[in-house]
Amino acid sequence: IFVLDEQEGEKLRDSLKAAQHRIEELFQMREILEAPAVEWAAERRTPEQLQEMRAAAEALNQAIAQDPIDFEQVRILDMNFHLTVVKSAHNHFLNQTLGTLQEIMFKSMDNTLKLPGRIDASEHEHGLILDAIERQDPIAARLMCIQHIHNARDAWFKYLRKPNQ
Repeated sequence: IFVLDEQEGEKLRDSLKAAQHRIEELFQMREILEAPAVEWAAERRTPEQLQEMRAAAEALNQAIAQDPIDFEQVRILDMNFHLTVVKSAHNHFLNQTLGTLQEIMFKSMDNTLKLPGRIDASEHEHGLILDAIERQDPIAARLMCIQHIHNARDAWFKYLRKPNQ
């Protein structure tokens, strides 16, 4: 166990918020932290937490079904889905760390879900992750989470290469 000095913690938080770390590094950290989180959620989740995850996924799916889609609302609900899953891992430090990482990604990135086909793919991937957690299959949950993060990363880089319109 270690305790991060308050000043050092502030420096890290400030540098992340200032986007001094490359987006690729944020995706790498997401994979490092979120993949075990979904694995632990599959092993440790309570029936009540499974209901919370289902409700978060349903709220996101309803927002995606709207015409027109409110992408800012979808972004918030997407972040909420991920954080609800992480909360079910029963690791408070991980929960706090991923919450900060999600906030940084939310503030530093445009919405990749606007890319053609990405919102549907993301919805499908969330469903697969949730199914694995429901079945209490930690390996499938981990692998699907990694695939989801890679797909989001690839969509982000595709977005960066997109010509301005």
